[in-house]
Amino acid sequence: MDQTKLTGYQYRFCIEGHIRIDWVDWPYSVQIQHTFDQEGRRAITVLTAVLPDQPALYGLLEILRDHNLKLVYAQRDETLFENRPSIQI
Repeated sequence: MDQTKLTGYQYRFCIEGHIRIDWVDWPYSVQIQHTFDQEGRRAITVLTAVLPDQPALYGLLEILRDHNLKLVYAQRDETLFENRPSIQI
């Protein structure tokens, strides 16, 4: 995939428990990876998605809330778009 053509930011969401991708009708393309916490005691699902804007981010967070999924943390990945033009104000 040519990363220079992507718009938006890549986000990583860690959700408690192992979920299946077909549990939710995702409005954006998402990738799911199952793992465990550092102690190996708690199942974690890492959901990754490229979201075009803030409303899309809030929409995805609403989906997680509406499905009663426990969000451990959310992180925007800045490294994917290091060559993004800067905006000066």
